[in-house]
Amino acid sequence: MSEEKITLRIKPNGAIRVNGTVDFVDENGVVVDTKSDFSICTCGKSKEKPVCDGSHKENKE
Repeated sequence: MSEEKITLRIKPNGAIRVNGTVDFVDENGVVVDTKSDFSICTCGKSKEKPVCDGSHKENKE
């Protein structure tokens, strides 16, 4: 397996952009999902946590 470099970029809206492929692992070490090129929610409004679904755009205060 080749080691792909993963990058994290903090976006101006606060979300964290992940470029590369990442395994989501539960507390038992079991891979429960694998995602590529996505954003992590930091506002808490996403219905798809921990992945950003753009809800922050609709909930501007």
